[in-house]
Amino acid sequence: MSQQVINVGSTANDNNGDTLRGSWIKANDNFTELYTDISVLNTATAYTPTLTDSGGGRTYTVTINSARYTEIGNLRWFSVSLSVTATSGSASGSLRLSIPDVSTYAAAVCVQANGLAANAKTEIEGSAIAGQSYVEIVHYENGSTSSLASHVQSGSTLIVTGVYFHAA
Repeated sequence: MSQQVINVGSTANDNNGDTLRGSWIKANDNFTELYTDISVLNTATAYTPTLTDSGGGRTYTVTINSARYTEIGNLRWFSVSLSVTATSGSASGSLRLSIPDVSTYAAAVCVQANGLAANAKTEIEGSAIAGQSYVEIVHYENGSTSSLASHVQSGSTLIVTGVYFHAA
């Protein structure tokens, strides 16, 4: 439904506008449509993310505490919380966390990590990679970035949240 504009007439009390009852019917219909559209914000869809080493040298066993996304048009908001229960092998690539679908453009995401083997000295960064369905997670130390893959160990937790654009 398109917005229903209440006709208020040309001047006060000219009897050319909508009736009082008709005006409130339009107002109620407009609010019903808005509340229906907004309700999708409260309805997140669950998904099952994966945590991988792009080089294939290390594998991660995780417990997914929460993984959900919400979409409005072409924007996707996602939030993932996971606990690493085991790792094996030596990290040989980038740490990647899958997202629900392909990100059309690059986008920064927020990352919180606890229980790492060696905590990043400055910050941890994440970015959705344009044309891919994953986020790469790195740490910034001594003027350069490097993969966080070797720092994630059994007992580590990761919380990753962000928004990205997905062309339909």
